[in-house]
Parts: sequence; C-alpha cells; structure tokens
Amino acid sequence: MATTTLPEFLRARRERLQPASTERRRTPGLRREEVAARADVTPALQRVLDNLRVPALVKTPTFQIVAWNRAAVAVIGDYAAIPERERNMLRRVFHPEAAAFLPHADDMRRTCLAAFRVDVARAGATEEAAALVDELMETSEDFRRLWAENELHTHGVRHRRLFKPTVGELVFEASTFSVDDSDGLSMVVLSPVDDDSARGVEQLIRELAE
Repeated sequence: MATTTLPEFLRARRERLQPASTERRRTPGLRREEVAARADVTPALQRVLDNLRVPALVKTPTFQIVAWNRAAVAVIGDYAAIPERERNMLRRVFHPEAAAFLPHADDMRRTCLAAFRVDVARAGATEEAAALVDELMETSEDFRRLWAENELHTHGVRHRRLFKPTVGELVFEASTFSVDDSDGLSMVVLSPVDDDSARGVEQLIRELAE
C-alpha cells in the first residue's frame, strides 16, 4: 500500500509547494567539487564537519546518514560501528528501543517523519523512499500511526532532546542546511541550547577519547 500511495502523496505535495516555500538555507562554501557523485562525501566536506565542536552529520533526502563528526559519535552513536543500511534517521527513531535515549520520542518521530516527506517531495526520491516506508509500515506501529497523519514540516530550527546516562538530558537546537549543488544532501547541526548541554557534549567527547 505504501509503495503505491507514496508517489501520489509526493506528486500532490509538490504541486502545492510554492517557490517561496521551497527556499532552503545554504551552507556557504560547499560546492559541487566537494560532494562526490551518488552521495559520496569528500575529505573537504568531512573537514567542515570535523571543525565543528557540536554534533553534525550529512544525510540524503531519504534520511540516510553519509557523514558525521566526532561530536556526533559521542552524543548520538558511532555510525561506523553499525551496518550501512541501519545508518538511517527514520530507522533509528522508530526503533523499539529509541525511547530509551529520546525523552520525547513521539515528538521526535513526528518531526522527522514530516521533514522526511518534505525532503523526498523536493528530491523526487520516490522509489527508495517507498521501499523505506513499506519496511517501516510493516515493522513499526508508531510509524503506521504517524504516517496516517500526513503532516508536512519545512526544515527550520527545532529542539531535540537526548538522554545520555553519564550526563543526563541534553537539549539542542537542530538546524538543517542544504549542501550546495549536491544530489539532495543536507547538513544537520545540533547546537546545545544551554551551558549544561554544552558541558555535557564536551564531557561525552572526553569520554570517547578515554
């Protein structure tokens, strides 16, 4: 059912999107030569991530994570340690154990799913997206419930809350920027909203080095 309904949904949403609503924030300095074909990430783009002291990652329109920095490893997890297929935001937030590290899991899931609809509608990645939707429709009751809501959000700045046993709850402002001239790539940056969260990030980075 999801395979047939997703393209219809995307076509309807694309027709409703006006030019003003499709404008996206750009990250200065990221050019075509810095992003390899088929979502491969060059050393130059990786250096942009590594120069940030806050969690940051790069994702495709279907929310597949293709690059990340050390702070993201410390706060979110080591994507290199899991199979490539599992490096996907939707799979992670709709995982049965996600509530253990997401204090407001349902809000996070709703936000991610709504943004996913926007990204896929703009990029037109319907086949890959339909396969992911089919999978989650079969495996996640929460996904089925939220998918039926048909919510649509544009990317902006949002609060994200994560729980880490050694530092407690961390609160971030999540900002998403498109990567210039890439095949739909975008960078997500998590900025701590308060001193406690900033100190927590630094502590987690130190723990990673121990």
